Amino acid sequence: MRKEATIKKLVIATLLAAVASAPTAFAKDISLGLAIPYFGQEFWATVQKGAEDEAAKTGVKLVVAESYNDPTKQTAQVESFVASKVDAILLPPVDPQALIPAVEEANKAGIPVITVGTNVAGGKVTSFVGSNNITVGKIAGKYIVDRLKGKGSVFIGTWPGNQATLDRVIGLKDVIGQSPGIKIAGEQVAKLPPDTTAQAEAVFTAYPDINAMFGISDVQTLPFWKVAKERGINDKIFFVGVDATKEGLAAVAEKSGYAATVAQQPVTMGALGVDTALKVIKGEKVPEYIEVPVSLVTNDNVKEFMK
Repeated sequence: MRKEATIKKLVIATLLAAVASAPTAFAKDISLGLAIPYFGQEFWATVQKGAEDEAAKTGVKLVVAESYNDPTKQTAQVESFVASKVDAILLPPVDPQALIPAVEEANKAGIPVITVGTNVAGGKVTSFVGSNNITVGKIAGKYIVDRLKGKGSVFIGTWPGNQATLDRVIGLKDVIGQSPGIKIAGEQVAKLPPDTTAQAEAVFTAYPDINAMFGISDVQTLPFWKVAKERGINDKIFFVGVDATKEGLAAVAEKSGYAATVAQQPVTMGALGVDTALKVIKGEKVPEYIEVPVSLVTNDNVKEFMK
């Protein structure tokens, strides 16, 4: 596993190094469109920063649009990129199914589409840059199983509208399913703040005996942990999230029940999206899938990630 992760990191480093040497004259004539789901949400803001930094480094023009997680708006943004004849489109789809027609429109116009973070369910995608989210779920599941020593109950906060988050739950359940002493007490679609707090209150009332909770993102898991602290039950339930946000890392460092978060590399995703687009435009062959490694963050290594 370590050897494989090391190889992946070396491949990514090579890809990023390659874009730094891209001819400036070539890059100045290139325009890319990035349809980001949220400007303010930390994960996507970091993906955006990675893309913007790489674009600035190479002299590429990057046009960024925000859809507020609305597939209709994001579809219109992709259509606008097509109409303005950008050279490539970077797309983190807010809805993998709903964005298929937009991708197909880009295909008809001969504009390559590179998906970032989440893939679409149809149309032709030149390359997908992102984490293996089944691996994310398996990493979280193994941590939960080991910490529970093979016996206990788990509650799951899901998000079914996105294949990446669906895959996290699939990976988690795959690992938990191999431990008959661990039961899934319940699962619900995790609401976004501020509605998460009321949901957490209801969950802890309905499931008073759960030992652990997995949420598909720190944004949706942290409010559950905060409610547990207010109730004084954070010593009976531990929480595992995803994304290693600043608040998530601070919660892990606090050692008060927010036990772990699975870290992705959103800056790298954004940078590799730009890198991959440049390679495609230059006529180079790129992998259909560029996997960005993930890591488990616990109190043992959280300071390293907080740097």
